[in-house]
Amino acid sequence: MFQDERHADQDQANVQPVSARKTVGFFSSGFYNGLDANDYFVEGGTYVKLRELSLNYTLPNRVRNALGLGHLTSGVKLAFIGRNLKTWTKYTGADPEQLGGGDFNYRIDGFAYPNLRQYSAQITVTY
Repeated sequence: MFQDERHADQDQANVQPVSARKTVGFFSSGFYNGLDANDYFVEGGTYVKLRELSLNYTLPNRVRNALGLGHLTSGVKLAFIGRNLKTWTKYTGADPEQLGGGDFNYRIDGFAYPNLRQYSAQITVTY
């Protein structure tokens, strides 16, 4: 957004007085340089993440019998597994854990997909 001069921080329409407005050149050359670090763009990346949660429930004998599975099985377990469920952070990017674009762009959080949220279920039947 900064490179294309479309970020809200570059909007000078409501800056008063008019003499305090910055020129486009300030943003495109002095303020933003895609190849050089600038502390304006550096922010804390601390986070807490609920990486994996697994909930398991073993059906009691009375439930298995009510379902007609009591004589066929010795146990039935149901499970729900969730991965990357929640991230608590003040970081404004997609994911503070996201890796950069390789050796050249190691300081940039772009060019990589954030960790995907995944849900799965499992049924374990013991005979």
